Amino acid sequence: MKIALDVEGTLADIHTMFLKRYNEKNSTNYSLEDIKWDFGGIEFSIEEFFKRTRKQWKREWKKIPGTEENISKALEKIKNFDKIKLDIVTSREGCEEGMKNWLEKQGIPYSEFMVESDKHKLNYDVYIDDNPNLSGKVENLLLYRRPWNREIDNSEDTKIIEKFDKIPKFMDKIID
Repeated sequence: MKIALDVEGTLADIHTMFLKRYNEKNSTNYSLEDIKWDFGGIEFSIEEFFKRTRKQWKREWKKIPGTEENISKALEKIKNFDKIKLDIVTSREGCEEGMKNWLEKQGIPYSEFMVESDKHKLNYDVYIDDNPNLSGKVENLLLYRRPWNREIDNSEDTKIIEKFDKIPKFMDKIID
């Protein structure tokens, strides 16, 4: 079984770090709840987010928080399943070195690291991601709940996960 695991918004909470800096610089008070997947309705663009966070990944990867505590322990439980290959699959280019350093520091186990913007075209059995656009495009999406994907509900192919320690329960069902 092959699992594709996303980084930004799923493992790493780069959005909170970005918003803190943006709010300080611009005297604003944005929160995660204000972010939509397309970044509509806010005064900064997705391009600005990408530009600034690319710098954060390069210069400050050690300061980027995880989305929750003990992710590595939950992922170790997944890796204990027989014949599981866990790959990191991100759509962000230009951040690879910082992301790999961050993953190592966090103790996140994985087999391969790849950059691919069309994740839905890859041949994975399970996707763990925060991207709401993957719902309906891939089978076995474990959608990590974030403010920008709240409009997506559980379905046959998409299961909402609030915490990483719930993933093994879903994996049991998928493997059966």
